[in-house]
Amino acid sequence: MRYLRPGDVSAVISQIPAIATRFGLSERINASRLGVAGHSFGAYTVITAVGATVNLGTLKGKSFADSRIVSAMALSPQGPGRFGFYDNGGDDHSWAAISLPVLTVAEAGPDRRVPFEKMPAPDKMEAFLNEPRATHDTFNLNSDAPTEFHDWIRATGIAWFDATLQQRDTARAWLASDALVQVSDGLVEVSRK
Repeated sequence: MRYLRPGDVSAVISQIPAIATRFGLSERINASRLGVAGHSFGAYTVITAVGATVNLGTLKGKSFADSRIVSAMALSPQGPGRFGFYDNGGDDHSWAAISLPVLTVAEAGPDRRVPFEKMPAPDKMEAFLNEPRATHDTFNLNSDAPTEFHDWIRATGIAWFDATLQQRDTARAWLASDALVQVSDGLVEVSRK
């Protein structure tokens, strides 16, 4: 599956013009401004599709990057030692080649914050749910996590894609502000680079 998932993203992207035509969405879909988002294994898929390299068996530093992607959001991404992600020190790590805008939303967990820490600037943002009730399952929007967690995640994701795909100044301003920290009473910590 680690080989196939990023290819699934590329296959869907290749079909977007046909899908848009079939369903009468050609006027609403801009295939040159595409974003991807995913949680857990979906976060692996997103991070590899935007340029992270992985070690898979005998393949070392394998890239599945799709240059048609403009922006990404990874919910609860994996750190080194999981799903083929690696960190050999210095610039020899899975996230070194990610140049696109990427938002990570993480909870306290094994190395969930490492992808943001390792990705090079600019255009990177992390929303860290610094709250014991935030777990890996929090990002399943049908989980029993507090409703406000889902509201924060949803609002941040929409603002992220509005800013990076739609180039909306109001979304950029919201992301650059302390609004998320304030509305969460400090339970969400925001980092940018």
